[in-house]
Amino acid sequence: AMIVPDHFAISLFLLTMTLYIAGVKIKNNSYFKWWQIAVLFFVTSGVTLTNGAKTLLAALFVNGRKYLSAKSIVLTIFLPLVLFLGVYWFQYNVFELPQKQVIHKIEKSNKEKKADEVAKHYAIRNKWMSEHTGKPISDAPLLNMTDVTTPRVKTVVENLFGESIQLHQNHLLQDLSFTRPIFVSYNHWFNYAAEAIIVLMFAFSLWVGRNVKLLRMCMSWFALDMILHLVLGFGISEVYIMSADWIFIIPLALATLMHLSDDRYKIALRIVFSCITLYLLLWNASLLVSYLNTPFDQIPKF
Repeated sequence: AMIVPDHFAISLFLLTMTLYIAGVKIKNNSYFKWWQIAVLFFVTSGVTLTNGAKTLLAALFVNGRKYLSAKSIVLTIFLPLVLFLGVYWFQYNVFELPQKQVIHKIEKSNKEKKADEVAKHYAIRNKWMSEHTGKPISDAPLLNMTDVTTPRVKTVVENLFGESIQLHQNHLLQDLSFTRPIFVSYNHWFNYAAEAIIVLMFAFSLWVGRNVKLLRMCMSWFALDMILHLVLGFGISEVYIMSADWIFIIPLALATLMHLSDDRYKIALRIVFSCITLYLLLWNASLLVSYLNTPFDQIPKF
């Protein structure tokens, strides 16, 4: 998610910043001021609306029921949304629309100059995409981005807790839109063993820390992402590139487990955490270095 040239790195920064601010307020038994929520909601929603929803969940966990007053909702949700729509209208007409017009001219020119080549390229790509994407709930706006047919269990194993944490050797860092299948399997049993250990420890940490307010807030964030990706199927075919929106919850949960454990267990936990960290560092770094050393003309592409 941090390698992909998209908004995910920005989301990670904004969400962890919001998490830190909320954590400090929970620790100090203080509350968000309305303008703080409004600013955070405006900034985080500017990247993606799900980030804004997580900001509102943070405000609810920190401020409690008093956040649900009509005044608070108007000032922290509706006011930022009005400003957000104004900024969107401005940037669309001033920047995005002219850019689309330039791109359209370039595409039109390419089609005229290389009609057969362009037609062949799009035919191959469209065929690939139709064979490697699931069926939506409906063709209506927004709902056409859902997916109800992609297998969920395999998604969780190979992509959600797989590629998000350990890179696959086959089809390394390839793009689903061109050459990567939805599912790629690991070549070794120990990859699945490491994944199982991480998932089990994550689940156990959530249970142990279920009464920790900050962790409960993170669980609500995680639940929101899982509803979007696994239930509705938004972005399910490439769910690993969106892991920056939630994956920081895993080390936070493990840290909570460490904090709440008896001293007699902490040494064992440190050993396990250190081994997993070292393994992931060596595994992912070795694959990344090998990819960066691959000549460009040997990288699969349409």
